Amino acid sequence: MEQVAKTDYYELNRDEAKNRAFFTFIGFWKDESVVPNFYNDCIKLLNSMKPGFTLLANLKNLKTPPQDIVDLFTKVQLAIIEKGVSKSAEVVDSMLVKVNVDESSDASGIQKRQFDNISDALTWLDT
Repeated sequence: MEQVAKTDYYELNRDEAKNRAFFTFIGFWKDESVVPNFYNDCIKLLNSMKPGFTLLANLKNLKTPPQDIVDLFTKVQLAIIEKGVSKSAEVVDSMLVKVNVDESSDASGIQKRQFDNISDALTWLDT
């Protein structure tokens, strides 16, 4: 596993052998000023992936984001689609976070499946 970016608010990693991207979200993102490099870091990660890659987004430690962050997630999801994701799994256990990320997914059109634990999400991505 190779780390592409790490801050107090997110970690972006990739597994080249599995052609898999890992997004981990942490804490409360009050606005884009706390994650000024997030979009560019995501593009850096996505540019290192081959078309047909899979993605795991771990949202278990994310607090309910405000609208500008939901919009930022939508922008990143559009880039994920453009780069050729084949399967996307989200691990989320907060209903409020789920509602926000569903809004973002509806806006971008990304196809995903949600899980309540990482193990089940990884098993699904491996099939």
